[in-house]
Amino acid sequence: MIGRSNKICPICKQETEYIYAGPFYSIEDVHEMCSWCIYNGTAATWYKGVFQAAVEYNGGLLSVTYDDQNKDFVYFLNYDEIPKVIDKELDELLFRTPGYVSWQESQWQMDTGRRKK
Repeated sequence: MIGRSNKICPICKQETEYIYAGPFYSIEDVHEMCSWCIYNGTAATWYKGVFQAAVEYNGGLLSVTYDDQNKDFVYFLNYDEIPKVIDKELDELLFRTPGYVSWQESQWQMDTGRRKK
């Protein structure tokens, strides 16, 4: 949902030709952001949100939400809170990969062959 438009990004305050207006999960009602703020992670940090509702992770569904009280993201595997997952590819998917609109909520699959316990 990146459209061509000459607008000012509400995050970086720069004029941009392309603006994202797709799914973003945060407490704030977010409407638009530029692709550069998505790419460098500023959008997720600024609005304390994620671009994916859930991703497959270690045989379950991983979701992330922001906890205002602790001022950090909280990770859940299925319905159980788990320690923060340190994984640069997962961070890229959650915090820097735009979502898309579909009839059913998108669900990213993980290549478990690259993960060794």
